[in-house]
Amino acid sequence: MRIGLISDTRAARANEIPHQVRTAFAGVDLILHAGGINTRAVLDSLAEIAPVKAAGRTTGDRSEGPASAVTEGYGDDRVADQHVIRVDGHTIGLIHELSVTGMSDEVRSGFIERRRKTARPLDVDCEAIFGAPVDIVVFGRTLYEMVEEHDTVLFVNPGSPSYPANLRKLGTVAILELGRGTRSVAIVRLSDVG
Repeated sequence: MRIGLISDTRAARANEIPHQVRTAFAGVDLILHAGGINTRAVLDSLAEIAPVKAAGRTTGDRSEGPASAVTEGYGDDRVADQHVIRVDGHTIGLIHELSVTGMSDEVRSGFIERRRKTARPLDVDCEAIFGAPVDIVVFGRTLYEMVEEHDTVLFVNPGSPSYPANLRKLGTVAILELGRGTRSVAIVRLSDVG
């Protein structure tokens, strides 16, 4: 199965998503949006390519309630605080903001290895977050792409297609390829897509 991964589109309208996203996601079977949606029209636009699941609120304080139906897509059955998706022998946890035990910083490339201050296995933390064992975690929020494996869990942040590293320019998405017993991820730089 081929899955398109996207996060932090932060578009006010669907047509503000770079057109290169449609090209990059040609032929995907599913699209996972890891939050930072801003408008339901973005999900509608992506749904023209393939079915969509999206993450809404973060792993932080859930007592605050939904930030806004517009900014987080509430009222849309494609959107939930988090999803657990089982496909081709894999279990994917989809969330916007990933909070990892033993880290005071956000999860970015190299931070888990260098800054995590606990010996507790990450797969145990992920099971606590998602309520089920997962072998792949897709998340967003940081605006930096990341692909790393820790304690048998593959962590993927596709970055942002239009605000990488908080800069207004073409950014990144990712393609996750799954098969029985196989998984691979490719970060796609939209500036390289025709």
